[in-house]
Amino acid sequence: MTAGQLLAVTATPQAILTWLKLVSDQSWADTFWAGQPILGERCSLVGVGVDSAAKGAVVGKTGTSADVEPVSGRLVLARSAGN
Repeated sequence: MTAGQLLAVTATPQAILTWLKLVSDQSWADTFWAGQPILGERCSLVGVGVDSAAKGAVVGKTGTSADVEPVSGRLVLARSAGN
């Protein structure tokens, strides 16, 4: 897979929902959910939506991105602060 192909890989909303339902059925689901950012409360979403009615009710993953190092062509993953 080339760098361009890698960066073009996406998932549909339905695929994400299917995966999250699968996660919820696993023995490690509580650990997974405990590590996710929550709007206005923790991790990378701690300062977002603090005055929103959705505060505490929205779980989201916000900060992983991927790039390719131009010289070596190696994949570089970066995480946002708080994740």
